[in-house]
Amino acid sequence: MNKSLFTLIIISTFIPVTTSSFTNGLATGYISNNIARKTKSKIPDIPLYYNFTLDTSLITFPNPGHNSQCIPQTIKIIYPPPTLTVRIISFICVILTIILPIHICVCGTDEDRQFFAGAIIGSCIESILNDDD
Repeated sequence: MNKSLFTLIIISTFIPVTTSSFTNGLATGYISNNIARKTKSKIPDIPLYYNFTLDTSLITFPNPGHNSQCIPQTIKIIYPPPTLTVRIISFICVILTIILPIHICVCGTDEDRQFFAGAIIGSCIESILNDDD
């Protein structure tokens, strides 16, 4: 088995291979999607609620008297809305993400279009073939 594999590798090094921009894009899309999937960082969980215990013996008014209790309570955390600058920057990023592929398809050369199509198809093939279902 090892001899046949080694022979196949040696013979394949001498075979000329023609590449096009589509196959380069296919390989680039496959490899970049594979690297992105393997190096994906874990997103931390954002707390939605804040839990605390209310001790009624510490309340001064109304005086609970001798029947003090500890009452568990839950408060929903409300985050402030994004500022205007954050909204503008997010809008610009989204517009650039949408405009750049359209610009490549409309104003690019045929090689650019083929590379872009190959990269998209390569990333789709890698996501279909990966074993992280």
